[in-house]
Amino acid sequence: MALAGIRKFGFKMLLWKGIVGVTFPVVLFILSVYLTHQMRESAHAMMKEIENRRKAAEQAVPPGDLDNAGHVK
Repeated sequence: MALAGIRKFGFKMLLWKGIVGVTFPVVLFILSVYLTHQMRESAHAMMKEIENRRKAAEQAVPPGDLDNAGHVK
């Protein structure tokens, strides 16, 4: 990046290539960490919702009580 001050290399746009070459991978890494965190939170919330629905279903109909579950013998 120090090549910006050197007249011979300044016109070849080496500074921009250096800036993009450094910042692009850093931005991609930060974005991947952020999205991974969001996906984990979403999956955790989904698993909690599934667990809550399972518990509610178990409380609503005791095991073996098919008459109250809407099943016909």
